[in-house]
Amino acid sequence: MVTIDHSFGYKHGAIVNHPLILIQGQLRNQIQSGIEVTNQTSGETINWPVVSSKFKALILLKPGINMIILRHGFYSKEVNYTFILRQSPYIVQPLYIITKDDTGCFQAPPDVDNSVESACDRISLNTALLQTFTAMNMKTHYLGAHTFQLPLDPVTSLPRCTIFKSKYTCEQLYAMTERDVWKNLAREIIESDVVKNTRHCKFLAFLSCTRYDGENWTSSWRHKDMIGATQGHIALGEFGHAVGLCNSQQ
Repeated sequence: MVTIDHSFGYKHGAIVNHPLILIQGQLRNQIQSGIEVTNQTSGETINWPVVSSKFKALILLKPGINMIILRHGFYSKEVNYTFILRQSPYIVQPLYIITKDDTGCFQAPPDVDNSVESACDRISLNTALLQTFTAMNMKTHYLGAHTFQLPLDPVTSLPRCTIFKSKYTCEQLYAMTERDVWKNLAREIIESDVVKNTRHCKFLAFLSCTRYDGENWTSSWRHKDMIGATQGHIALGEFGHAVGLCNSQQ
């Protein structure tokens, strides 16, 4: 038998305003190591692990009613969730900033896809997770499943990450202080036409040319040492703009 913990997630028939939801539940009799979760509306099926008869699963919803089937051995459970995008002019816009002399490939191990497309996919998924966890945290504190709004790709239903081409070179940004990098990039974004109405938009931006050199790392390193070994490090937010570094772990 499959049961879902509604205190943690959403009840059957719930209406949600964000595309990615997290559900958790448990099995009365665990007979295998995974549970199959199918969104019959989108046709997507993902197998999620079961540990000590408990499971968690992320489900990407399509606009409208989504029929979800959970299967574990001979057991199955059907739940429906309706995704309705909240209409609001206020959004958080994910950006991937590429300097004028950079290819946009972020720092990553040799066997990891570090293309611009991969960077945007990572940013898209992680901003969707932030949106989901914000809603769930609000719900946990009895404040309603409220969260911020993201621009969605009509095909994938995931947040749309916009590529922003900067006029600065990598070396110019490396020569600046962390705050100066933030100020100059923020000014560039605001003065551009990346969003029609910047008064109703907050930006979550990631810089492609951030580079970390950990060759001389030792266990005695502190946070300041890690920052000192990083070029193009930014982790600042003010007046509606947040700019951060992008690497293979983000």
